Amino acid sequence: MMRLRFPSYAELAFQALALAVFIVVLDDLLVAVEATTCGEAGAEHGCYPWGSESESWFYRSKELYVLASILQMGFLTGSIIAPCIASTPWRGLAAFFGISGGGTLALYAVDIFL
Repeated sequence: MMRLRFPSYAELAFQALALAVFIVVLDDLLVAVEATTCGEAGAEHGCYPWGSESESWFYRSKELYVLASILQMGFLTGSIIAPCIASTPWRGLAAFFGISGGGTLALYAVDIFL
């Protein structure tokens, strides 16, 4: 049976930071869903640079951007939960950084293959 553990202060600080990033990503996702492409006629400020000339793979289309944002929120959620499941604070921090850092690195590594 898995036992939950209350995170240490260091883990709580990183969890709070990850939660803040999660909220920012969620807010950006909600804005991006309604945004227009900057190249379209009548595009206002707050448009997004979707298209083939974009700098990263997740800006190539609105669908890819939404997918990347959802994946990033999933990695952040996993990193927030991981310290509560880990058996020791050191393992909790390792899981936190492994999930959040590894997930972010994986999202940016996709650009190499596209």
